[in-house]
Amino acid sequence: MYYWLNFFVSLNDWCKDIVTNFIGALFGFGFSLLIYYAQNIKDKNKSERQVFEEHLDQLSYYAHLLSELLTSYRGLITSLRAYITEQRKDLMNVTILTHTPSNDMARAKTVDSRGVYESYSIAFKSTDVDWIKKYTKLNAALDFIDGASQEIHRINMSHLETSYRIQLKIKVHIETLGDKLQDVCVYLAQQHGPNRFQIPEYNLLNNSLLQYNLLIEQRASINEFHDKFVEPLLLQLHANFNLEPFAQPLMLTCKQVRTTMSDLRYEMNHVIGEFEKFPLASIGAMTRIRNEAKKIKSYVKSQSN
Repeated sequence: MYYWLNFFVSLNDWCKDIVTNFIGALFGFGFSLLIYYAQNIKDKNKSERQVFEEHLDQLSYYAHLLSELLTSYRGLITSLRAYITEQRKDLMNVTILTHTPSNDMARAKTVDSRGVYESYSIAFKSTDVDWIKKYTKLNAALDFIDGASQEIHRINMSHLETSYRIQLKIKVHIETLGDKLQDVCVYLAQQHGPNRFQIPEYNLLNNSLLQYNLLIEQRASINEFHDKFVEPLLLQLHANFNLEPFAQPLMLTCKQVRTTMSDLRYEMNHVIGEFEKFPLASIGAMTRIRNEAKKIKSYVKSQSN
């Protein structure tokens, strides 16, 4: 070092200027290069953190969708149970399945699946050797919930169409029975005039017709028409006038009412049986979605602190 200092002192002024400028330039370049690399490292770290934050945001949004979707499906299952309880009370009256539809499943389907997979991988790959299996089972659970929701909707719409059609047939048969009663009463009145009240069949049919008109005024249910009008009339006709020509068409219509009511009862019991399968069958999928949503939220929270 002493040698180089003596050498520098022995130089003339012109050489000293050249050497001084060279050394200054050299140190300036090195310092600039150091700052450049330091800034690059800082930018790289910042970029990596931004990417990680984006993954956290995606996981957070996905977990929110899972929770909302699960809440909506739980509401559907609750509505199913309420429907079953209410429908069993009266199989002749169509109970409406009330449930507010949700777009959460549609939103879940439109989420960037590749992005969710990558975020899920970053979050759990290093700590859970079964992360792929669990992610696959989560998707299977979502597919089940989606399919179950669509199937419930399909069964409900088909049931409403079928049950209303059968109800209409019952009402038509009851109205037809009322019309036939009136025709027979008019015929007997014309045949027997004032003496018609002394004829047992006329009294039966006339009283039945009065009961029919009263039930119409009261806007009675199908069950009430059956219990107070159709069934009593059928029993009386079968017991007392089974062989009379006027009784056969009336009894046939009464039996049509009874048969069609049996069809409606079968339809109601069938759809109740179908709906009863969903709550139990959904437990596994609902548990899977709940646990995964909880796990994702816990991870996001731990990384955000």
